[in-house]
Amino acid sequence: GSQPQLRYPWRVRPATAALRQGWSLPQSGKSRLSDTNVVSKTRRGRKRTVRIFAHFLDSRRAIFPKATPKPGPLSPAELEQSALRLLTLRDHSRAELRRKLQARNELEESQLEAVLDRLERLDYLNDPRYTRHYTESRCRRGFGPLRIRQELQQRGIAPALVEQVLGDHAESWREALHKLAAAKYGNAPAGDLKEQARRARFLQSRGFSTAMIRDYLFAEP
Repeated sequence: GSQPQLRYPWRVRPATAALRQGWSLPQSGKSRLSDTNVVSKTRRGRKRTVRIFAHFLDSRRAIFPKATPKPGPLSPAELEQSALRLLTLRDHSRAELRRKLQARNELEESQLEAVLDRLERLDYLNDPRYTRHYTESRCRRGFGPLRIRQELQQRGIAPALVEQVLGDHAESWREALHKLAAAKYGNAPAGDLKEQARRARFLQSRGFSTAMIRDYLFAEP
């Protein structure tokens, strides 16, 4: 005979509810009823019922397997190749590259440091260059020195190097602030205290200092 229809179209029903309504499930699905769903949907005025059983979940798990454990220790050559693959995607600081390699592989500290030293000698890894390029890129995108300082420190750049590079770009910050403000608010000055506060909050979130923001808000027209 025909199978009884589920009461709620477009609802996903647990397999246990389907059994109560008279559905017969294959043996492979009975052992994992909590993982089994029955879906009923309406199409062109007629109910068409699709049953999704637990043995379908096996194929899903094959497509999306669980994360595999870390492989065994890499040789120095394999470790260097792994580092070079990361560096071909984009430039990295030394601390950033160390952190990624440690997360992906089982490594001996001395072996890792030796590979990083070799990459620095070959100029594939260069913290001053990375800091300079990162600062220039973020400045062009409208971020200020306070935000960039925080981001560089999170990437493991030495504070002295950060301050040196930010100081070299001291003339760029006000220009970056005015370009950002003009793109967002136009050239019209802030009309009242509420508008001034709104603009100040936005510019502070971008990492510009209070002095720079004050100069922008109260500049002579």
